[in-house]
Parts: sequence; C-alpha cells; structure tokens
Amino acid sequence: PSHDTSRNITNVRVECTNKNFMSTLLVFLFVFSLVLKLFPASKPNYFYGYQLGSAKVSRAHWKVAQAVAPNYLMALYGFSFGLNWFLETKGYDAVWTLALLLPGTVLVYILMERRLSRVNEKGVD
Repeated sequence: PSHDTSRNITNVRVECTNKNFMSTLLVFLFVFSLVLKLFPASKPNYFYGYQLGSAKVSRAHWKVAQAVAPNYLMALYGFSFGLNWFLETKGYDAVWTLALLLPGTVLVYILMERRLSRVNEKGVD
C-alpha cells in the first residue's frame, strides 16, 4: 500500500509541474512580446523582431510589422494565460491551452499578413 501512495504523490507532482510550466511559458511569451513592443527592431534583421511573412518586403512593411505584431501577440498570450488559469481551476490539463494556442498563433500570422498587404511604398495603409 505504501508503494501505491508514493506513486500517487509522484503523479500529482508531475501534473502540477506541467501546469506551472504552461503558466510560466505564457508569462515568458507575454513579457517577450512586451519587450518587442517597448523596444521594436529598427531595421530588418534575422535575430530580433517579427520576422514572418511579408515583414521584410520593404522598410515600410518592417516598420508596420514591428508596431502591430506585439499587440496581437500580447493579446494572444494574455488570453491564453487567462484561459490556462481558468482551466487549471476547473481541473483541466494544460494541453487544452496548448491546443488553443497553436491555432491562435496561425490567426496572428493571418491577421499580420492582412495588415501588411495594405502597406504601400510610403508605409501608409
């Protein structure tokens, strides 16, 4: 019987660690997107800033991407964190937050491409 008890305690610890990992990851991603907002990349590069899709088509595209993408990302990560907290309080696993975070990331990409498609040479949309 004592062996079964230690197994249950171990399972609880693992489950708790997974939940804490997801919350920690979402906070990290939110803070990273906040850093992108506060300190946008000034010119196209391969290391820092929003890099996907049409962001590097022109300097105007890059500027708009660096101004808009952090807002979308903060909204996504903030919503995901709130959802994760709610699901944790209801006893659901963090995998549901991850399952919704992945389509949310695709949505951010689609919204950014739509926004960047309205940028002309002067940066006006």
